[in-house]
Amino acid sequence: MAEEVMKKLEEHDTQLEIIARTVVNAQKQLSGVETRVVSVENRLTGVENRLVRVETKLDRVEQRMENFVTKEDHQEVMNALDALIVLAQKKDQELTFVGHQVKRNTEDIAKIKPLVGLEALS
Repeated sequence: MAEEVMKKLEEHDTQLEIIARTVVNAQKQLSGVETRVVSVENRLTGVENRLVRVETKLDRVEQRMENFVTKEDHQEVMNALDALIVLAQKKDQELTFVGHQVKRNTEDIAKIKPLVGLEALS
């Protein structure tokens, strides 16, 4: 009888170790996702700063245009806007990708919680 109890306890220990490793792995993945989200947010802040600088440049161009507009001035503005559009599209794609990753990780964590007994804590 005692051997059966010990065997069951060892089985439970093994299962708990597997669950603990799974939780640790999930936490590492979440940490990685959080790091990527922070990185994307930082890059977006940089884009916002660039947009502010471009808006400032546009204001200056508009003031110059009141007096005299050249093809070169117009082309400079259009090139800057084209570059910003490309940057904005790339950032939008990155945010979409990261959003999908976060959603998948959230779903995975939701599946893992009942296995580790965390659903009662939510």
